[in-house]
Amino acid sequence: FFRDALPEDVANIWEPFLKQTLEGNPMQTQIASSEGRVWDIRAVPIDQHNGGVQTGLIVFQDITERVNAEEAVRESEERFRSLAQNIPGAVYRSRTDRSTGAAWLSLFVSDPIVDITGVSAEDLQNGVTRYADLVVPEDTEAALNAVTQAVDKHETFNVDYRIKRPDGEVRWVHERGQAAYE
Repeated sequence: FFRDALPEDVANIWEPFLKQTLEGNPMQTQIASSEGRVWDIRAVPIDQHNGGVQTGLIVFQDITERVNAEEAVRESEERFRSLAQNIPGAVYRSRTDRSTGAAWLSLFVSDPIVDITGVSAEDLQNGVTRYADLVVPEDTEAALNAVTQAVDKHETFNVDYRIKRPDGEVRWVHERGQAAYE
């Protein structure tokens, strides 16, 4: 049956898998067939009677589309990170949940943020430091209002404000952004 339903090089693996399974050893592997397809193969022992394995279950699954999609996502993320790391300035992505009042959470921040703020991208993403806490208190309300109004209107925002770095230096920041809506 396997030889009729599967590529030959994939079907040939069932015998060693069955042998190991009948000895009580579950197995799993992924192989690329000569046809360029990727197969996930899993085998588990079943029907254990009196300590012995009577049979096994072997599942062959063609996962080529999933593997290709995962690779496309990795490549896309790599291109984005390369672009984000080479832009003069910092790139970020954040999220808020207005229904719960959750603050803006940093989902992604490019590494050059440390040159601007004195805080690492990792600390901003992990919540060690909130970006909003760096904004000079006198500028907080105006900056937040400018961003909120633009987001509510589905418009691009442009706002200038000051931040205070951990070393005490005050810097002007120009922020431009556009919200993504679900």
